[in-house]
Amino acid sequence: MTAKSSSAAAAIGSAHLGPRLQANAAQLEQALLNLIRNAEIATRETVDPRLWVEAKLSRGGRLRLSVRDNGPGVPAGLEQQIFLPFFSATAGGSGIGLTLTRQLLHGMGGGCGMRGRWRAGRRLC
Repeated sequence: MTAKSSSAAAAIGSAHLGPRLQANAAQLEQALLNLIRNAEIATRETVDPRLWVEAKLSRGGRLRLSVRDNGPGVPAGLEQQIFLPFFSATAGGSGIGLTLTRQLLHGMGGGCGMRGRWRAGRRLC
């Protein structure tokens, strides 16, 4: 599925995931909304903002969700701090979103981290 507004585009994809997922739907929704909101904030100054959300099964049948944007990435030197409570790389940010997201996913037996390089087009969780 692809969604597009006058200033942004989003693509959401999933492979057939097989068995039903056993997770708290409300918490999983909150985690995804937090990541999508972070992507929206990260791409505010981007000429052609894009968002990719992907769901697929990894080895062992575990669900892997990823959220990626084409924003500028995490500022150098802050890579290890973005999941700390009350730390924000964004002016006016509360520093709660990524901490809460990681905690919600850990509570369901999952995890959240930055994948790939610490640069533009980062992939979270």
